[in-house]
Amino acid sequence: MYLMKAGILHQQGGDWKSAAKAFRKIATDFPTSADANLAKKYAARAEAMAG
Repeated sequence: MYLMKAGILHQQGGDWKSAAKAFRKIATDFPTSADANLAKKYAARAEAMAG
C-alpha cells in the first residue's frame, strides 16, 4: 500500500523512473496482493513515460 502511494506521488512529481521502480517492486515482491495487477499496469505506463 505504501509503495503504491509512493509510486503515485513519483508520477505526480514527474519522476517516472522512480514510479516505475516502486510499481515493479509491488508486482514482483507481492504478486498475490490486491494491488499487484494495478501496479503492473501503472509500471508499464511509467516505463513508457520515462522513455
